[in-house]
Amino acid sequence: MCGIVGYIGKTPITLKSLVDNAEFNSYRGDDGVGMIYLDNDKFKIRKYILTLEEIKDTTLNEDRVCVKTRVGSFEFNTIDKEAYNKKNEEFSRKMKQILNLESKFAFIHHRKGTYGDDSIKNLHPIKFQDKYYIHNGTAYGIYAVRNYLQVFHNMKLTSEIDTEILGILYTKLKETYSDKSDVYKSLQDMFPNGWGVLIEIDTKSGDVTIIKDNTRELWLYILDSGGIMLISEPTPYIDSFKKVIRLSSGIFSLRNKDYVGIDYTEELTQALTDWNNLNQLKFIKCDRCEKTKYVTRINRQYSNVFDDFCLECQLFKLKEQKTGEKNKTPSVRDYNRMYIGELCYKFT
Repeated sequence: MCGIVGYIGKTPITLKSLVDNAEFNSYRGDDGVGMIYLDNDKFKIRKYILTLEEIKDTTLNEDRVCVKTRVGSFEFNTIDKEAYNKKNEEFSRKMKQILNLESKFAFIHHRKGTYGDDSIKNLHPIKFQDKYYIHNGTAYGIYAVRNYLQVFHNMKLTSEIDTEILGILYTKLKETYSDKSDVYKSLQDMFPNGWGVLIEIDTKSGDVTIIKDNTRELWLYILDSGGIMLISEPTPYIDSFKKVIRLSSGIFSLRNKDYVGIDYTEELTQALTDWNNLNQLKFIKCDRCEKTKYVTRINRQYSNVFDDFCLECQLFKLKEQKTGEKNKTPSVRDYNRMYIGELCYKFT
């Protein structure tokens, strides 16, 4: 899975604040980091084959600058200290300038690759026409669609990943259908096992559109300042919010404010009290989702038994205690189902 953190508002915030939130959930992907942000009314793109920790600390790992050393028949890499110090000094200076920059519109994406190697061309955001796309999830069966677009539509693709294909398909479906429910149903037909979360950023209008199924989460914060934050997974670093929504499936325009979802404001307020009272977080396996990340200890209802829960699972537990309804995990469908015939019919 990948991680997404985004901000849109009238009050500018630093890019460092977004990186801090992304780094909290760095387990979601460290194959590279991409940024899109508004600077002096111009959109800028930055992409790095680096970890979130390197970017946050503005310090390169030493193994980024190595030289080959041979001793007899053995050859191995050693760190070139002089070259490293020079390169790291330049990197640190430039990265601090970027992180200290304030913007009213910015998105950070950290990748965990499913398709394609770890290269700059495969980092998000991916451009198609005048729009940029950020994605979290996996669109199974994408190679069949990729081949169809290349052979029958002579598409010149710039990456090896499913994000670009999804952006092209979404654009073509909008040209085919006027009703967004028909667009969404067509995507479901093409990818019956889902695609995750696709975010379209229109650099002309400034609108952000979310195309989401039920295989990946996306949380929307309405801040006290009136701005909006989007994030793949809650963090304790966003505390000045009026409302927190776990978005449902569908196609939503942030400009039109037509998003829908489940309100978690009360649960997150309660959970943050527990997190803020801790002196030190533990980076271990969550007892609920079984993923290794930052956790805190939560008391089971009406018992003296404790569980180590991540923030997201703690929210789910609090909601269950309140409503009595368990958080449902989407069922896994057959990966091999692919309506390529339906695809050909729609675009021919």
